[in-house]
Amino acid sequence: MNQYVMPYNGKWAVKGENQNEITSLHDTKKEAIETAKEIAMASDDKLVVLRKDGTIDNLGIKGIDPKPDKDRAPDYNPDDESDEDY
Repeated sequence: MNQYVMPYNGKWAVKGENQNEITSLHDTKKEAIETAKEIAMASDDKLVVLRKDGTIDNLGIKGIDPKPDKDRAPDYNPDDESDEDY
């Protein structure tokens, strides 16, 4: 299973693949990535970080796969304008 970090209603969400509920919501992308890393490591999942346009943004983020599986992100919100640099 993948753990996704994605923009969500002005914040950053962590959500497990095929999960109906958001696992956690954070003010910054960095906080969401740290939480998702912990979850992914504990459950042997992959981490997928998304930009506001829905493309994968794993390059340059220490400790995660730069080319994760190309699975579709769950409940992605492309209208959210809260993307920020890590």
